Amino acid sequence: MSRKINYLIENYKEQIWGYAFVGFLSIITLFFILGYISFFLFLKVLFLFLLIGAACIVYLYPQILLYILIITESADLPGWMTIYYDQFVAHSSIGPFIVYPEDLIISFLTIIVILKRVIPLKQEIIRKRNLEHLALLYVLLVGPLAIIIGALRGNHNLFYAYRLQFYFLLAVTIPVIIDSTVKLYRIVKFFIVVHGIAMSYAFINNYILANFKFGYIIYARFINLFVVLILFALIFKKRKDWFQKFAVYGMLPLFILVLLIDHGRTYYLGLIIGTVLITLVNFKLKRKFPILPLLIFGVLILIAITGFNISSNIQERASTAFNIESDVSILYRLTAMETTLKAMKNPISAILGSGNGTWLNFYRPDKISRGRPTFGTWTLHNFHLKLLLISGLVGYLFFIYLLFTLSRKGWLTYKKEEGLLKHLSLGFLVGFISYIIIIYFTVFNVPQFVKLWFFGGLVLATYNIHLRRVRQSRSL
Repeated sequence: MSRKINYLIENYKEQIWGYAFVGFLSIITLFFILGYISFFLFLKVLFLFLLIGAACIVYLYPQILLYILIITESADLPGWMTIYYDQFVAHSSIGPFIVYPEDLIISFLTIIVILKRVIPLKQEIIRKRNLEHLALLYVLLVGPLAIIIGALRGNHNLFYAYRLQFYFLLAVTIPVIIDSTVKLYRIVKFFIVVHGIAMSYAFINNYILANFKFGYIIYARFINLFVVLILFALIFKKRKDWFQKFAVYGMLPLFILVLLIDHGRTYYLGLIIGTVLITLVNFKLKRKFPILPLLIFGVLILIAITGFNISSNIQERASTAFNIESDVSILYRLTAMETTLKAMKNPISAILGSGNGTWLNFYRPDKISRGRPTFGTWTLHNFHLKLLLISGLVGYLFFIYLLFTLSRKGWLTYKKEEGLLKHLSLGFLVGFISYIIIIYFTVFNVPQFVKLWFFGGLVLATYNIHLRRVRQSRSL
């Protein structure tokens, strides 16, 4: 009897919970109709159990939280969404502690993984014999150390930068939640569709309605580059299903067009690095030059450049990169780099960092007052430099170690897998590497933390799925 009960619970627990939930709500509703409970008590009980039901659904299907995260990051908060986002932050924050939606999503994902008794340290994702357990120290040691150093220096806003370490939990929990190729492909399709909607809105709102003005599109710029590289990797896949064909031949041209219209040289650099890496890897392993995929991609680029008359704008924007004295953007970054290196002359600051909440004062060549650059507290516009400044060589080397580990696992997956997982792993890996490079020119903030570890989590998910396949093949 007990075996039958255990079998039912193990195989039909979702249906049992669903029937129990609906049954209890039906009883409460019946009591309300018969007059045994008041209307306000009925509303309170109904709200409570709807909340419990939502929690149960999220527990059983934690992918829902990833879908919400994808929508939040892909939309990149246009004006009408920013209002709701700011309202959420204002009402959910406690005193001086600011709470972002990403904080709650990643916390819930971590709690769900723990409740499911799938502790990442016991999985093959992080194994002691190859010293990857040190990665957890990034969350438990390096982050708090930067907070303590910042507090001793009298800095403010100490917990903002800690999100870089805390959000690393996202990279660890994603492989636990996405544990099969089917689940991974669902996430990828949802990711591409949501991004397609965001890019269509950006193209219409910031280009067509702006009188075809070449400039900053601003919506989901980093994600656009990441998705372009994923789809470029799928071009090399011989047999494509209907969605892959639609994404590659239908949506990729729009994504490339938006990327080229955008005013960011950083994304041009990422596109060049990513496409060259994917092409070289496919050429090296397959020992033949992929003429058709490159021809298709080249035609898409050519149509985007000539059809929308943006070649002169791209050339003008790219040429300024070689004229440092006249480009205030490059001068600003060089000044920030020089100021950061001067601030790290102290050996203790160089090794342990200056702590969270550290800001630098320096002259900005693009902020002119009375004919002279303005002196003040400015952001560095360099993710790597900012991290090096606040956490020193110790924290930065931990960071580089994690990036190297994730990249190595993605490469192992690509070499040993076949089919869809092989091409997705390469797209994730190259997109992740390109992102690591281009954040050298971007600000140090929460959206970058989320994207960094979300991309890294997808890379790690492919490796985790590969390990499961290897175990299953060995058990047969």
